[in-house]
Amino acid sequence: MEESAEKIDGQKMLAMFQEWIDSRKLCKLVIPNTEHGWITLLLGIHPEGSPPSLTTDKVKGIEKIISRYEKKGLDLEFLEKDGVLCWFQSRLIEFQPQALRIAMPQYIVRMQRRRYVRITARSGTEVFFQRDNGRAISAKVKDYGLGGISFFTPPFFNLNLDEYVSEMELRIPDEKGWNRFHIPRSKVKRLEKTAGGGLCVVEFIEIPEIEKEHLWHYIFKEQRFLLRKTGKI
Repeated sequence: MEESAEKIDGQKMLAMFQEWIDSRKLCKLVIPNTEHGWITLLLGIHPEGSPPSLTTDKVKGIEKIISRYEKKGLDLEFLEKDGVLCWFQSRLIEFQPQALRIAMPQYIVRMQRRRYVRITARSGTEVFFQRDNGRAISAKVKDYGLGGISFFTPPFFNLNLDEYVSEMELRIPDEKGWNRFHIPRSKVKRLEKTAGGGLCVVEFIEIPEIEKEHLWHYIFKEQRFLLRKTGKI
């Protein structure tokens, strides 16, 4: 067990499962050491069953893939409100008509530090916000994640280190139009000079939980898209 993680078991573990079920928190179900993963929901706890188990929502097409990797087991990942990752190891017990029945884990691993994935932005990805003087700003995005964003700034424009940015909107293009994510409050964490301008790294200070869930879901789908594009899956 890493020093930066803790084990959660017993009644506290069951309470965490129930909270995730009640709030319909999205999770990521992964086959370890493969590129296969899905966004799903935890549906039920069955601690008195034989064996004790959980049920998750059944994702279309999952049976065929899991059957190929049955010996590898399953990992499930949950992101808490503060951006901390929780995960546990399990295995498939059976396929049900509308659910997967998986083994109850011995414990949940809760990381002590935030672990945000950052991905390179698609061409055309932009960020919009207003400075305190009311000036509207748009900039091309370099990369982004749940914890923040980096974008290019022109030579004549300067943000200040530790300056707060309000009402930021991240806009990501796709085949159907735009994916928009609203970040009410951010903070400038790093400024760098680049050829022809600069790079600004911003940390998200305030982001609604539902917006964070949607952004996490989108980042995961984007990772899958990039893997398919490069032929890795």
